[in-house]
Amino acid sequence: KVLKTKKPQDAKVFASKAKGVSETIIVAGGDGTIFEAINGMAPDFIPLGIIPGGTANVLAKELRLPRRAKSLTKMIIEGSFRNIDLGLINEKYFTLMAGIGFDAKVISEVKPVMKQIFRKLAYPAAGVKTLLTYRNQEMDIILDNSVCKKAYFAVVSNASGYGGPFSLSAEADLTDGILDVSLFERGRVRDFVKYTLAVLTGRHPKLKDVKLLRAKEVEVDCKTELLVQADGEVIDKTPVKIEVKNKVLPVLVSR
Repeated sequence: KVLKTKKPQDAKVFASKAKGVSETIIVAGGDGTIFEAINGMAPDFIPLGIIPGGTANVLAKELRLPRRAKSLTKMIIEGSFRNIDLGLINEKYFTLMAGIGFDAKVISEVKPVMKQIFRKLAYPAAGVKTLLTYRNQEMDIILDNSVCKKAYFAVVSNASGYGGPFSLSAEADLTDGILDVSLFERGRVRDFVKYTLAVLTGRHPKLKDVKLLRAKEVEVDCKTELLVQADGEVIDKTPVKIEVKNKVLPVLVSR
């Protein structure tokens, strides 16, 4: 049965209804649609097939899924399943990453009409606006109930891809049972300009005020509530608890 989404949360509703009667759910869309679908299935996941059709398709790239119709058809008919990790943040699951603070604010500034008109350019435009107006707040981060850190921006990654062609955590793996944590320790406008350029060029690991850590559980809090995003969707505000669920989602891939 083919169902077409018409509004936000449709994919979540469709997936929730389908998991009781279907052996596999095939999602044609981008990372946002996949995010809705897995949360519709949760917490009892059935196999997921993906036909890339969104703006960035970061998960599809991570899984090296084909784009051509002939290859996709072959994958759906003859492919195998790979069990991947999911992140869990305040009762919502994600495949790629969760961001606390700056990037969540950027995403909140991107309205649907902007995405329709400007497509991928909508995010850089919102990023410039946020850089000029955003008031950074220092947050407290606890890793695995013991290691305490402070930062002005944090990203917790389940996969290496971030925002299209960029990577925050090159060593992040969808099956290793570990979350990769990127902490940006300074909060001035010029620092965020520096961080943005460094991420765009892949030089952020060399910065002394950027820490790349690993953990199975991450807690983030702040004196002032900060927006939180997961897989490019604003989902909550701080405080948040993030943990990894190892190999819980079977995903269809090419043999």
